[in-house]
Amino acid sequence: MPFDPSEPLEDGDLDLELDTLNGKTMSVRRMKRGGKLRFNNKAGTRKLLIMSPATPPPFVVNVGQPPVSWFEVPAGGKVVVTISLTYDLNSQFTYTALIDGSGAEDPIVIIDRR
Repeated sequence: MPFDPSEPLEDGDLDLELDTLNGKTMSVRRMKRGGKLRFNNKAGTRKLLIMSPATPPPFVVNVGQPPVSWFEVPAGGKVVVTISLTYDLNSQFTYTALIDGSGAEDPIVIIDRR
């Protein structure tokens, strides 16, 4: 999924990037190497589960601990994770976000120069 930084953001305040991967429509999040993702669970009383099939695991939940493939965000809570430094420029991974009792969302994260 190539990125063209010269492509202007016209008429909008937020650029939503979508593409396909393995026959699925995917929303794309681009970030710098070693960047952080903040997950805010706004689902009332239901927990949010974040899971990635990627190898090696991409999420560092606790500094100094090994990366993990999944973690939970409590109802009404937030969790900030750092992307493992094993993910270098132009690498990517997918993850699934699932709130109890709902369908899953399957975004892709691409590491680039931000």
